[in-house]
Order: sequence, then C-alpha cells, then structure tokens
Amino acid sequence: MSITGVTGARAALPVDLPARLDTVRAASRAPVAVGFGISAPEQAAALAEHADAVVVGSALVAEIARSGGRADGPVALVRSLADAVHAVGAP
Repeated sequence: MSITGVTGARAALPVDLPARLDTVRAASRAPVAVGFGISAPEQAAALAEHADAVVVGSALVAEIARSGGRADGPVALVRSLADAVHAVGAP
C-alpha cells in the first residue's frame, strides 16, 4: 500500500514511498506491487522505477463514472498509465 488511511486517488503520494518500496524489494524476492492513491501517469511512472506493478483502482472507477459508461475515457486513462509505466521499463 502506498498510503495509510482511506483509499482513493491522490494529487500527491508520500515523498518517502520510493525508498519504502526499495526496502520491501530488498527484503523479499517476491514481486513488488504498489497501489492506493495512484491516479496520474506521472505517479505511475515514478513508482514503476521501484515496483513490478502499479495498481490503479479509484481513478479508473472515477473515470468510468465521468465518461457516462462510454469506453473512450477509461481506455484513454489505462493507455496513458500503461504508456507511462512502459516508458520507464523494469526496476
């Protein structure tokens, strides 16, 4: 989990999150996934440098609601998040 407290999209994530992810990675051989609060491609890209997976939930649900059930909004969001993560490459 990237944050404590209530889940949902955030404008900013904790500044110490990358260091915490690196600590988790050093302590385990299991893949590291990070979620809770991630809502923007920039956030996903920054975390992709420290994790094997970036999990986005609330931002996607909000985009589905905003788009009125049309697929173009959620698809565009997922595409932008995936492009940002893939641009970084593996940790």
